[in-house]
Amino acid sequence: MNGSSAISSVGLGLTVALLVAACCDSESVSNEAPSKTSGTASAAPPEASNSAAAKPPPAPVPMPPASAGIAKENCPPEMVWIEGGKFKMGGTIDAAVSSFCIDRTEVTVAAYKKCVDDDKCQAPKTGGASTWAKHGHENHPVNNVDWEDARIYCDWAKKQLPTEVQWEFAAGSREGRKYPWGSDEPGTRACWNGEGNDLGDGKREGTCEVGKYPSGATKQGVQDMAGNVWEWVQDWYAPLPEAIQDGYVKSWCGDCPGRVERGSCWRLRPDGYMQVTERGLFPPDRGDVDLGFRCAKSK
Repeated sequence: MNGSSAISSVGLGLTVALLVAACCDSESVSNEAPSKTSGTASAAPPEASNSAAAKPPPAPVPMPPASAGIAKENCPPEMVWIEGGKFKMGGTIDAAVSSFCIDRTEVTVAAYKKCVDDDKCQAPKTGGASTWAKHGHENHPVNNVDWEDARIYCDWAKKQLPTEVQWEFAAGSREGRKYPWGSDEPGTRACWNGEGNDLGDGKREGTCEVGKYPSGATKQGVQDMAGNVWEWVQDWYAPLPEAIQDGYVKSWCGDCPGRVERGSCWRLRPDGYMQVTERGLFPPDRGDVDLGFRCAKSK
């Protein structure tokens, strides 16, 4: 893919600098860090005038009932069961989610090939850092897939793309973790390109096998939620609402700038992108060599 793009943030009480996944020529890799987003709140808004009624706080988000969502025994073996609960999305927003399953790893080239061979999925572009049809990359995450490619695969697998709420909950926001594994800096825990990674600062040139860094897994055993490839989720990009109850940040949008991507990727260097609250966006009709996906299952 040629060129690079960045999309500025839209504020609704949050200052969110949006990340558009860095696009680069298929034969070269840029280590330039794109703009990023976060769940941190913006500076306090101006005080309301005395003549205006104070806005009431949002109603408390109820805990999902124990019976809500999918039962643990109904999760396929390649998935991890995530028990539902309440958490602070973006570190500030009250959210709740019912129990669900999520793929233990990102969807691999080998797994995606089965869908292509079944004439249901479209083969990704090749060349450069693309993992498709590249010898020895069968267990790497499939990349260069657009949002519709990812949706079709998950549907074929009788799953669906995770919502942004599900993704962040599974990545570690339930426990308030900074990174999926805890609070320690990434170091050698992930497939990324920053200082401390196993190949050296700025020296990584492509993806890694999924699950290569087990010390970077979540408490529940979900792998590669930080690094390797950005991951498509269901939602359109929009500012976080005041509260989220078992749904989407934005399920439909006529003028949103792109779909949400989560999790950072192999070629970024600043460790801030690896944090579980970071949000990015990308045009849904485009793929990139640092963009893949995993699936979820809610019933």
